[in-house]
Amino acid sequence: MSDYERVRQHARDELERIGGQIASGDNSELLAWVVQSEIAGAHRPLRYDPMYGGRQSFSGDPRPRVEGWVDRVIAEGIRTVFCLATDGELRRYDDLGFHPDGFLAYLRERGLEVRHLPLTDPAHLPLGESKGWKEVQLSQVQRDAAALYEEAEKPVLVFCSGGADRTPPVVAYLVTASTG
Repeated sequence: MSDYERVRQHARDELERIGGQIASGDNSELLAWVVQSEIAGAHRPLRYDPMYGGRQSFSGDPRPRVEGWVDRVIAEGIRTVFCLATDGELRRYDDLGFHPDGFLAYLRERGLEVRHLPLTDPAHLPLGESKGWKEVQLSQVQRDAAALYEEAEKPVLVFCSGGADRTPPVVAYLVTASTG
């Protein structure tokens, strides 16, 4: 197994484990550190929340839980965020009123450096299109992220939505590209 594949699988396993904990009501962990104090992965806010999680629209007031997610990201020392979520995925936060320019603007307002590198979730592609996704979309985002990573203030947090198909390969690329 290559270093890239080993890191990708580790990140995916850790994010799956943390997602399961969150879904069961255990919020003790939020970030999957791939390189301690340098790079971590996470799910988008509320993705596995037992009350607000999943893909449905939010009901009630999830705003305090999203604010808590951001507070914890900042408390963990994260300085830069690479968001792989698409505009459509981020729109779910628009009605919560964090910032007129959206959730990423709210993260900037909270003092985080934010880079938006939208990447289509391959799980939502029509059958047969995932090969093209890996060769074109994923490869381009990995290269863009690597260029930004060199100049980014560390630690960096990479997040998409579920943390399975996009965050792990980008994190693995950043780790293995920077080590040779």
